[in-house]
Amino acid sequence: METEHTGKNVQLEPNLIKEECVSEIELYAQERAPTWKYLLILFIITCTWCLVVVLLLAGSIGKTKLKGVFFIMCSSFIAYVVLLIDFYDKFYEIQNWIESSYNRKCPKILVCVFCILSLMTFISVSLSDSTDKNRVIASDTLDTVEYVMAMVCGFLGFVVCIAYWDHLSFKCSQHPFIHSAMYFTILGYFCISICRFIRPPKPTVLNSWSWHTYHPTYKILNGMAKLNLFLFFFLVVMCALVLVLFTEASKSLKGQEAEVIIPLFSVLALSIMITPLAPGSAVDAVGGYILGILFTTTYSMGFGLAWFWSFFVVVILHFAGSCAQWIIGRLQCAQGWMNRVAPVMLLAASDSTLQNAGCIKVGIVGQVFMDTMNGLNQGRMNMPFCTQFWSEWSSIPSAVALVTLGACLSYKEEWTMTAVPIVVLVAGIWQFVASAWGAQQMMSSTQTTQYWTSFEKWTMIQHLLKKGFSITKHGWEADACQLATPNGLFDFLEPKFKERFSRARRISDIREKKVNALLYASVFKKMRDTHYAKFDNTVLQGLIEKKYLEFDENQVVDPNMVEFFEDVDKKPWKRYFQLIMLILMMVFCFLSWIFLRVKTELAVQKGFDIYSGENTCLNGQSMCFAKFTGGIICAAVYLALATLYWHNAVLRKIVNAWITLRNCFTCACFKNISHFETEFKTPKWIPKLKSGNDNAIKVEL
Repeated sequence: METEHTGKNVQLEPNLIKEECVSEIELYAQERAPTWKYLLILFIITCTWCLVVVLLLAGSIGKTKLKGVFFIMCSSFIAYVVLLIDFYDKFYEIQNWIESSYNRKCPKILVCVFCILSLMTFISVSLSDSTDKNRVIASDTLDTVEYVMAMVCGFLGFVVCIAYWDHLSFKCSQHPFIHSAMYFTILGYFCISICRFIRPPKPTVLNSWSWHTYHPTYKILNGMAKLNLFLFFFLVVMCALVLVLFTEASKSLKGQEAEVIIPLFSVLALSIMITPLAPGSAVDAVGGYILGILFTTTYSMGFGLAWFWSFFVVVILHFAGSCAQWIIGRLQCAQGWMNRVAPVMLLAASDSTLQNAGCIKVGIVGQVFMDTMNGLNQGRMNMPFCTQFWSEWSSIPSAVALVTLGACLSYKEEWTMTAVPIVVLVAGIWQFVASAWGAQQMMSSTQTTQYWTSFEKWTMIQHLLKKGFSITKHGWEADACQLATPNGLFDFLEPKFKERFSRARRISDIREKKVNALLYASVFKKMRDTHYAKFDNTVLQGLIEKKYLEFDENQVVDPNMVEFFEDVDKKPWKRYFQLIMLILMMVFCFLSWIFLRVKTELAVQKGFDIYSGENTCLNGQSMCFAKFTGGIICAAVYLALATLYWHNAVLRKIVNAWITLRNCFTCACFKNISHFETEFKTPKWIPKLKSGNDNAIKVEL
C-alpha cells in the first residue's frame, strides 16, 4: 500500500515501516504569509471591534452591555496575540516550550489551574449575578473581580489550547464534526476562514495535517444539523415543554400516597434503565423531582429529609436496574444484538480490562460507555453477578448531583433556583472526571496481547455478521475464523503489534505518536483485508456445509449503502437542497425556542398556566396562548423537516422497531438460536513469531 509523504511515496510493507515516516513531520501548512495579509486581518478585526462596541454602547449603558464589551475586548486581545505569534513564526516554538516545561507536566498544571479558576468564577457568578434581583451575594466589588477572573480564565484557556495543540489540530483534521461546531457559532466560521486566508491548508496525509483543512461540505452541514437537533431537544423540549409537563404532573401528585407514586415511578425508571439508548441519568433528575414533591407535600417533610428519601429510592432503583440489565444481557437474543451493534472497543475492553477486574475498576471503566449498554454488556460477557452488582457504586456520585437538581426544581424556593446551575455544573464535572478516569484505565490495557487479540476477534466477527454469516458453537470451537490456529490471524499480526508497541514506547513526541498510530492503522487494515480475502465463496460454502456457519440474507448489511446527502459530488443539486433544509431547520428551531422559552422558576410554579395571558414570563412580557400555539406549530414544522432530512435513517429505525416488536410478540428471538455462539470467548493462542513465508494464511476445511 502507498501513502503520500512529503512529496514522495513510501511503500508500507507488512514487515517494515520506514523510520522516516515518523521522523519527518511538517509543522506548517506553508511558509509565512505576506505581510499585507496580516495587516488586512488586523484592520478588519479592529474595525469590527470598534463597530460592535459602538453599537453596544449606543443608548443606555447597562451591566449586560458592559459584559458584551468586555467579551469583545478579550476576544480581540487573544486574536491580536495569535496574529503576532504567527507573524513571527513563533507558534510551535512557544507550543514546544509549554509542552516540555516542568518535565512535560506544564500542560496538566495549566489545565488544573484553568478548571479551578473557571469553577470558582462560575459559582461566584451564579451566586452574585448582577442582573438577578434575588441574587444571594450583592457586591459591586465582587462583580469587578469576576470580570478580571473571566479574563484570566479566557487567557488560560487560550494557553491550554496551545499546550495541547498537537491533540487539537489532529482531532480537527480528522473529525469534520468539530468544524461543524465551529461553523455553528458563526464566529468559529470567520476564525477558520481567516486562518485559511493566511495559511492555506495542505491536503491531510499520514505525516502532515492542518487543523483548518477542508472537509466534505455535506459532512459539515450534516454535523450542523445534528447540533441543531440537539439544541432543539435541549432548549425547546427539555427546558420548556418537558419542564412544564412535569409541573402539571406534580400538581396531580399532591395528596397521593407513596404506595401509588413509588411503584409507578419504579416501573418508569426500570423501563428507562433497560432501554439501550435511554440515558439512565434521567431517572436521577426525574426521581428527585417527583419524589421530592411527594415527600414535601404529602408527608410535609423539609428539603433535607425529602432529598434523603428520594436519593435512597433512586439508589435502590439503580442497583435493581443493574440486575435487570445483567439478566437481559445473559439472554442469547440480547447477546446476538449486542455483538452486531456494540462498538468493537467496548467488546474488546470487556474481554481484556473487565474480564477479571473487581467492582471498583468495573465501575470506573463503565463510566466511559452509556449506562444501559454497559450493564447489558456485563451480562453478555458473563461477569460475576456480585461484581456487576457492586460496580453500580459509580452511579452514586452522579445520582447525588442529579437528585439534588430535581429536588431543587421541585422545592420552588429562591435559594434552590439559585443552586440549580451549580448543581448542573457539579454533575457535569463528575461525569467528565469519571469518564476521563475510566478511559485512562481502559487505555492502560490497550497495549496488551489480551486486548489486541480480543479487538481482532471482534473485528472479524462483526465482519462476518455484516455479510450475513452467523457462527455456530461448533464453528467457534473449531476456530472457523482461523484466529488462533497456526499461521492464523493472530500469528500473522503478532510481529506488527510487537513492533508497534515497541516503537510507541520509544516515542515521546505527540506528533510522532499520532503519525505512528495512523501508519500502523493502515498496515493493520491491509493485513486484515488479506485475511478476509481468504474466505472466498468456496471457503464460506465449505464452512456452511460443515455447519460452522449459517447464512441469513436478511442480516446482510449493504456495504454500498449511503445516506441521502453522501452523493452530493455526483448530484450537485443535493448540496443546495441540504443547505436549504439546514437553514429552514435552524430558523424553525429558533422560532420555537423564542415562542416557548420560559424561566425555570416560573415554569416549576405555574406549569401550563405560564402560557396564558394572565401570567408573565421573560422580561415581564405577557406570554399569551397564541404565542404558545405558534411555538407548537414551529416545533411541529421543525420535526417534519428533520424527519425529511433524515428520512432514510428514520425509515430504517421504524422497520427495525417493527421487526423487534414482532419478534418479541411471537417469541421468534428465542427460537432456534441455541446452536449459535454469542459469548465468543477469545480462543486460546500460543504466540509464535514467524518470518518469511510463514506469514501466509491458510484456511483448511
